[in-house]
Amino acid sequence: LESLTAVSNLPLSVADASSIPAEWRGYVAVALQKGLITIDGNKFNPNRALTRIELALAMVNLTHLTAQ
Repeated sequence: LESLTAVSNLPLSVADASSIPAEWRGYVAVALQKGLITIDGNKFNPNRALTRIELALAMVNLTHLTAQ
């Protein structure tokens, strides 16, 4: 997954993409593309904290992804 971050672009549907620091955009793009995280409507909200359930779901999704 790490190698994908350098070439991945955020989906055009992410309205607040410019609010995501440039060094993190590839990671966010991969996480969205792989279904590890979801966005609220069309906004990523980079300054919002994850809830416990969101983090748990991301970990479960990552486990399923790496098991494939």
